[in-house]
Amino acid sequence: MEAKLNEMDQKLSRFHELTVLLQQRIKQSETFYIFIDALDEFEPRERRVLLGLLASLGSGGFTARVFLAGRESLSEELKETLPGIERISMMSAGVHADINRYAEEALKERLQSQELAIRDQSLIIEMREALTKHADGMYVNRTSLLSTPLLTIQVSLGHFPNR
Repeated sequence: MEAKLNEMDQKLSRFHELTVLLQQRIKQSETFYIFIDALDEFEPRERRVLLGLLASLGSGGFTARVFLAGRESLSEELKETLPGIERISMMSAGVHADINRYAEEALKERLQSQELAIRDQSLIIEMREALTKHADGMYVNRTSLLSTPLLTIQVSLGHFPNR
């Protein structure tokens, strides 16, 4: 137990040091840009700490411009943590159509190369629909399902984690 507490103290100390260094660097710049992609891929605890840091930068009068990218499922968490944040949604009919086309082409390519061996057309349609529905505006990671064994795919359809 004591070792765990020491480890947590060390992590907090390092995080504090990094925060101070970041604040110093921001002060030296006229405008400082921070880009964070795949915010939804962070562990919830790590994401809360990071968002807390970003919120403190905003309240500390720093001239940082922050760009965050992640799935739509984070929108409520972002509204709560960073209430003044300006948000641009990627969930539009055009994006949905592009993701559907992408999923269809990825499936087609894997079927042609025989990486994926499925004869049941209804299963292929169900896979494409599941990939499209659960992409949440993102292309990444959902197509990794295509390299998964068929039995696992059948079990997984419709059971994507919502991050």
